[in-house]
Parts: sequence; structure tokens; C-alpha cells
Amino acid sequence: MEELAHSTHAPRGKYGAQAGYELLKKRIHPSKKRSFTLPVWTGVAAAILVLLAGWWIVREYGQPEILLFETTTQTRTIELKDGSRVTLNRYSALTVPKNFKGTAREVTLRGEALFEVAKNAGKPFRVFTGEVTVEVLGTVFNVNAYRENPEIVTTLLEGKVAVKETDNGQELLLSPGERAVYSLNEKELVHDTGTDTEGIVAWQKGMLIFSGESLEDIARVLSNHFNIPVKVTDEALAGYRVTADFTDNEDLETILNLLIHVAPFSWERAEQTIILKPKID
Repeated sequence: MEELAHSTHAPRGKYGAQAGYELLKKRIHPSKKRSFTLPVWTGVAAAILVLLAGWWIVREYGQPEILLFETTTQTRTIELKDGSRVTLNRYSALTVPKNFKGTAREVTLRGEALFEVAKNAGKPFRVFTGEVTVEVLGTVFNVNAYRENPEIVTTLLEGKVAVKETDNGQELLLSPGERAVYSLNEKELVHDTGTDTEGIVAWQKGMLIFSGESLEDIARVLSNHFNIPVKVTDEALAGYRVTADFTDNEDLETILNLLIHVAPFSWERAEQTIILKPKID
């Protein structure tokens, strides 16, 4: 730059090469900005606050802890946190949240159960079975929703319940002694006002009571009760009606051998299935 300045008539002084070079350096290497460092405890406190906020959000809005209750060859009575009692029939399952939060008490049933719901007008109790939802505030009712059944049956013993079909929203209000029968094939909810509630909940006392039931319905009950498929092969035989009572200590073979004396059928075991067929004289 000095050589260039001397070879030309470039200006001197503050407009000279040296002064210009110093100005150029300042622009190429600007002065560093002032900085400061937070104390260590400040960062730790901030991290703790973030963790606490995350924990609170998960607790209030995250998925609730779920409890699963299952039965096999015995019934089981469960006391829920809200004071309700649920008695599960054989080979049934109930899922409930560890604590009921929000505006409703919601449980899911597979199989059959008798519900004695504690009253809470501000927090309805709902039972989900997939295709049907039963909603109450406080009452006693039975829900039969075994997966193999062609129907989901809700029977009311005390109080009032609303039974709602999930897909189309069809709803029935039941009074004591009435049933709501949902057909899985027809996708229809039917109101049944002539119900033998004693026979329906006899399983809770360790009994099977059939009062003029079709052999097809009896076979279905035995299937659920013993967790073994029981099939009727003849249509006329399936509609044959039987009245009989059995206690809980009688096994499936004993029950079938007693039934063949009051109904015209014989039975055989084919692999893991019991077959009921017309009796041949």
C-alpha cells in the first residue's frame, strides 16, 4: 500500500495508506462482544422445573394406569376405588383405571359380570363391551358379553340404566326386570321386558338355572362356563326347551349326562369340542 501510495498522488494523513489500513483491520476483526456465564445452580434449578412440569403433565393428561382382573374356573368379586362392586363370572376379564379421573368412571368388560355401582350423580359409570356401552349413576345390573356369543345382553336388577349401541347410537332405557339384547349379526338393539332375572344371575351363587331355555342357549352357557365349545348339530334339537338346575360342583360331563334324560340328544367329544346330536333309538 505504501508503494502504491508513493507511486500515485494518493492523499496523505488521515486519508493515507497507514490510516486506511488500520481502519480496514478494525472492520475485518471487529471487537468481541461482552459475555457472561450463569451460575451452575441456576441451570440445575431450571432443569428441575422442566422435569416437574413434565411429571405434572403426564400425571394429569397422560394415559392412566390400567388394572386388569381376570377369572378362569372361579368367579371373583372386585372392590373398586369408588365403592362399586363387580363380580366376574368364569373366564371373564375387566379392565379399570387405577383411579377414576375426569367426568366419568369407565371400565371395559369381556365375558360376564354383575355390577353394583356406587351412586355418584356427577360422575356416571360406563361399561364398554365394544359394540355396546352401558351407562348408569348407581344401580345393579348384569352384562353378558362373551366373545363367542351372538348377542350382548344387559339385564337390570335395580335402578335405571341406558344401553347404547356404539355404531349407530341406538339407545334403550331399562327398568328393573328388563333386558337390552344386542344382536351382533343384525346390528340391532332389542328391548326385552319379560326377563327371569333370578336365573340370569344364578351364576353368582354358584348355580346354573335353566327355565325353559333352548338347548342352543344352554349349550352356549355351558361353553362359557367351562371354556369348552359346545355345539348343537341339529336345528330342531337346538330349539328344544329344557328346565333344569345345576350346582357349581358339577362338571360338564355330569351335566350333559343328566340333560340327556330330559332332552332327546346324545353327546360326544370331537377333539376340543362337545357335539350334541339327535338321539338315535
